[in-house]
Amino acid sequence: METERQYLLKKAGIVAMAKLYPDGFEELTPKDRVLAYYLYEAAAGRDIIYDQNYLQRLAIRSVLAAVVTHSRQTKQAIMKHQSKYPSKI
Repeated sequence: METERQYLLKKAGIVAMAKLYPDGFEELTPKDRVLAYYLYEAAAGRDIIYDQNYLQRLAIRSVLAAVVTHSRQTKQAIMKHQSKYPSKI
């Protein structure tokens, strides 16, 4: 018996967060998975995705990009933790 899928994750006023299930994604070849990823980003726009998920996310991403770009001038202790953070934004 298949478990019932949960689509509505959270709701705050008129804003709702929904979970989408990519049926058939497992059957795609690695090349087609990469294509699907880039088509998704192109359709939604990377900055729009970041901006819609959190008010300050674009600014945070810019700061992290600067840290990585200037990594020679960044203390190693910061770089150690910085590499974990982008996956959380």
